[in-house]
Amino acid sequence: MEERKNLFYLGIIFIVFVVSLFYLISKIGKWGFGGYKTYYAVFENTKGLAEKAEVRLAGVKVGFVDKIDFYFSDSKICAKVVMKLRDGVPVRKDFEAQIRLKSLLGEKFVELVPTGTGDISPAQDGFTITKTKVVFEPDELIMSLEPFMKSLNPELISQLADLAPKLVKDIEPLIKNSSEALEKINQVFPDLLALSSDIKVIVKETRQLVSILSQNQDSLENLIRVGPALVENINSVFPSVVTLTRSINHTLDQLRFYQDNITKVVEMTPTLVSETLKLISVLNSVLPEFQSVATLVAPTLMRLNETLEKGVKVRIF
Repeated sequence: MEERKNLFYLGIIFIVFVVSLFYLISKIGKWGFGGYKTYYAVFENTKGLAEKAEVRLAGVKVGFVDKIDFYFSDSKICAKVVMKLRDGVPVRKDFEAQIRLKSLLGEKFVELVPTGTGDISPAQDGFTITKTKVVFEPDELIMSLEPFMKSLNPELISQLADLAPKLVKDIEPLIKNSSEALEKINQVFPDLLALSSDIKVIVKETRQLVSILSQNQDSLENLIRVGPALVENINSVFPSVVTLTRSINHTLDQLRFYQDNITKVVEMTPTLVSETLKLISVLNSVLPEFQSVATLVAPTLMRLNETLEKGVKVRIF
């Protein structure tokens, strides 16, 4: 009886030993003592990724992370991940290695993603994957919000919750007024566009006018220089012209008054002719001065006339 009991215990120990042996063999196989190829991936940051983490392809586990070490690339400190992948895994040179979140506990793994760009030939044992990316994960967002959540005052949050309905009620009319204002702006907007277009045309034609004036600067200067003398001559002749005009008007009034009396008309005719001759004589004395001024001003007036013929259109609302 005692012997059977001992054999029973011995059998249990043997079974535990066999199970442990198979477990050790599987672990040794995972550590890369056979049936695995080595590949490398360079990351700028491997935060959260640990050794023995899974390596997946299309969501299927194909290997594990064997080692993570420093790597210097162009004066930058990076992390070089050593991956062990099973024989027969179709690794290509266009693969991108991505670090992703495995669980909410923060555990991460490496996902190999075919990009389909560049060289798509098979990658040999020892190949380094240069296309890498750390996918944004929710755990990083939650961890970054943790200090902010701790700093919040519960009483303040409660007060904000009480004020929220009143705030929404006060904002509602403002939103309504804003929508009405936007509608009015939309109605006026076409007119504003048209006005803007007219302003552009005005500016363009004004620039052309300024350019023409600048090209005729010499003629304008001559006009400005001769202008005072012309005004002075006109002022000196103007009283005589006024006097003669009044005399002619008086003579014409007398002619109209005595138009039925042919004799008186004949008598007044020499006087009218004499006064007219005097006016012509005065105008003849002034004519040479007008001709000299007109000779100087004519080129400038022609250029200004060409400019004014182009016209400047202004739209008025």
